[in-house]
Amino acid sequence: MTAPIVTVTIDNGGTVTEIADKVLIGARITQGSDGLWDQPDPATLSMTVLDETGLLRDQFTFTTALTVTANSTTRFVGTVTDIEVTWEDDLGWVLQVIGVGPKVAARTLLIDPRPQETAAARIEAAWTAAGLTIHDIDTTGSVTLLPTTQPATVSALADEAASTDLGLITERRDGTMWYRGRDTIAASQLVKAVLPADGVFPDSRWVKSIGDLSSRVLCRYGTNDPQDTETAEDTALTALLGRVAETVHTEILANQADAATIAAEVLARRSDPSWRTRGLRVDLALDPYNETRTQNVLDLEVGDVVWVTGAPATTPAGTSETYVLLGWDETLDGLDYVIDMRVVEYEVIREQARWGNVAMSWANAGSTPVGSYSYTPPTLPPGVEP
Repeated sequence: MTAPIVTVTIDNGGTVTEIADKVLIGARITQGSDGLWDQPDPATLSMTVLDETGLLRDQFTFTTALTVTANSTTRFVGTVTDIEVTWEDDLGWVLQVIGVGPKVAARTLLIDPRPQETAAARIEAAWTAAGLTIHDIDTTGSVTLLPTTQPATVSALADEAASTDLGLITERRDGTMWYRGRDTIAASQLVKAVLPADGVFPDSRWVKSIGDLSSRVLCRYGTNDPQDTETAEDTALTALLGRVAETVHTEILANQADAATIAAEVLARRSDPSWRTRGLRVDLALDPYNETRTQNVLDLEVGDVVWVTGAPATTPAGTSETYVLLGWDETLDGLDYVIDMRVVEYEVIREQARWGNVAMSWANAGSTPVGSYSYTPPTLPPGVEP
């Protein structure tokens, strides 16, 4: 078995040191969120390093910058938060080091009240105030939010804005910030990695839960007291459940049109009882080792589309499955390199046909929606092997 070549680079006040994988005896990186409705915590790194000479331990301080690469692909960028040094007779000095991504600074930094603005503008203002580097921010279709009246932490302000907008914040592998709005995520039809069923499905799990469903979504807006509301309801699901499963989505939307849009889109996602995978396990050291496939997986970012092919016919979603990547845990342990991906079915998150995209005539009944929101099967980019 062959695993990707992993290197840890530490920068302690301008002194740069590379730690080869022969002394990196274990590491775990956590990136992204756990579910469709959760904004991600800061990326974290936990690693174990052999320090036979005792020279490395003094290079790790609370200002030490950490960068982890695999096959020269960035996996983590952050700074040290915790260090533990132990002596083991058979190994010598052993360092336990924990690092956290740049987004951690946003948890405690306060930002002044914000004016009425779009969710995208609020997210950008919050990140800028925290000194975070913005890779990209999606402004397409961003909803308008009411002003805030109290100071709030950067993290709380940005995460609430993104959740209201049904978008996804991600701290990219290189430590920069990226915001993908609901239209950008849902309209994505480019598959970034194709995974074979071998080495994926034995440790994968599918979940279908009544607790995840909503048959009525209430969306508040405006400055009236009490606020005005827009409601979307799936009466068939209410009858099936025998009760109303209500979700009150937000209290900060500025106008009725945005409230109606969000209510309808939340209902479309939360009333879908389809299987939702919580974990896909990929062993990058799987024999025979495939360099191209491994690199495709290492290049993935939160929000990318993943296609699994050749699955057993007995799996809940069938032999070919398409997912949106929400986050992952990657574990290095000796020669093993395993990535546990947290995903959601693409059908749950992709855009539904909107009113006006379907020609209203009996002749077109049952036909594929037309316009910019019509759905076509995902396609493969050049260089991605099935």
